[in-house]
Amino acid sequence: MTITPTTRSTFIPGPWLFFFSDGIIDAVNAEGDRFGEARFHKLVFDSRELSAEEIRDAVASAVLEFSRGRQQDDQTLIVIKRT
Repeated sequence: MTITPTTRSTFIPGPWLFFFSDGIIDAVNAEGDRFGEARFHKLVFDSRELSAEEIRDAVASAVLEFSRGRQQDDQTLIVIKRT
């Protein structure tokens, strides 16, 4: 068995750096819709004035609510704020 790591990085201009696993954007709701990159980017943009911890919590809550608590993959999110 061969394991090939996959890396997906999104760079948004500004003092933030986000690393996230596909479990965040690939979370699905009961209708089979993905949380998706666009929803993730909008949430992060709309939360840009919050602290790193508050953004992490907002994303985690939004994904949990969207998927109605049904986690099907690992979900990792690292938020770094440049000060």
